[in-house]
Amino acid sequence: MKKIALRRGYDLTSISRPVRPKRDFEEFDLLIGMDDQNIADLTRMAPDAKAKAKIRKMTEFCTRIKVSSVPDPYYGDNKDYELVIDILEDACEGLIKTITNYKLKIG
Repeated sequence: MKKIALRRGYDLTSISRPVRPKRDFEEFDLLIGMDDQNIADLTRMAPDAKAKAKIRKMTEFCTRIKVSSVPDPYYGDNKDYELVIDILEDACEGLIKTITNYKLKIG
């Protein structure tokens, strides 16, 4: 993934961290999962209905590529990694538009 991403100008050097339910559901407006398992895990961690409403699947923000989740390309080949980046680029564009529209609505 790092090699494929680097060819597109993305430097994937950061590492993820575990979700901190008490803090994250309070601090963030959105908690985004990549697939159904991520969503189920986040939903299980959510302390209440308000927190559950903050959970979204990344592919909900896609505007061009219609998929239900971001696939795990681990056992695939380069085209599978390319597809993941295509999906994430599309979803990130949609996420940015969603956030921008939200900010414009609330001032």
